[in-house]
Amino acid sequence: MLLKTEDNYTELDRRKTQEVRATLEILVALDFIFLADKNQSYGRRNNYDRSTPK
Repeated sequence: MLLKTEDNYTELDRRKTQEVRATLEILVALDFIFLADKNQSYGRRNNYDRSTPK
């Protein structure tokens, strides 16, 4: 009986871990997308600044 309960807990833990991991992967992917957008806008701004004579 105890072994069965432990098996159920480990199954639930494994599922929850997969859910958390998938959520984190989505958040990290979104973070990279926003960082890429920011870097592109900064890159454009920096290229514009470099092309203008000082």
